[in-house]
Amino acid sequence: MTIKLMAFDMDGTLLNSDYEISGNTVKALHYAQDNGIKLALVTGRVYISPKKYKEVYGLNASIASTNGACIFDENNKKIYNAPIDKDKLNLAIDLLHETDMYFHLYPIDGLITPYGDNPSATNRRRMPKGYDDLLKVRVMGFDEMKNLDEEIYKIIIIDDDNEKRLAFRKLLDEKGIHNSSSWINNIEITSPLATKKIAIKTIAQSHNIDLKDVAAFGDNENDLPMLNIVGHGFLMGNAPDHIKEISKSEVIGHYNEEGVYKKIKELIGC
Repeated sequence: MTIKLMAFDMDGTLLNSDYEISGNTVKALHYAQDNGIKLALVTGRVYISPKKYKEVYGLNASIASTNGACIFDENNKKIYNAPIDKDKLNLAIDLLHETDMYFHLYPIDGLITPYGDNPSATNRRRMPKGYDDLLKVRVMGFDEMKNLDEEIYKIIIIDDDNEKRLAFRKLLDEKGIHNSSSWINNIEITSPLATKKIAIKTIAQSHNIDLKDVAAFGDNENDLPMLNIVGHGFLMGNAPDHIKEISKSEVIGHYNEEGVYKKIKELIGC
């Protein structure tokens, strides 16, 4: 088995429930990169988050942020850009204005919300410990959000009501608004040109690496397009059952039991 590139989703995969990379996993990642294997963080998070994680843990990794909408090489040079179309963005904001579901927009450096401080907005830590202040959080009204003079890469919608969430996804589909999910209670809106499938292809091509020599790790719906096209796709043991049922990938250990570390050790003998 030849592996030249390893790509990792972050939440529920590379990060444990404390939103940290375990010590053994960090050692395995350093062993991989010291032995010529390229690394990539392919995540739904806004770019500033994986960038700081890679700095804190000393990883020389490419980054595909916001589900592949914004891709950077190992030297933090942007190599791909696919923001949400302005008309689709405005339509999505109008539809959300008619609901009571929490949402926020992702520009490149933080988030924009119409609701101010909301527990739903902080249900997952977005930055390594001690760096939360680097994430810009702005509050603005719906009309102001529709007239932004900046690119928006993702809208995340959070609601625990499964029936309501599925109905809204159906509405988005009917309106031609591309969407996916990365967690049990969310919806993620991006450009249709922003997927983890496109992201892993772009990163692999930037290194002249064939997809058959890529190992990718993920845990949810938005990871499947990436896992399904690489030579070695691995789904976390903590993935939802319905994702396991439709995935073609090998199911490995739990994210809180160093599932990624154990599989890397098996693959490259670190």
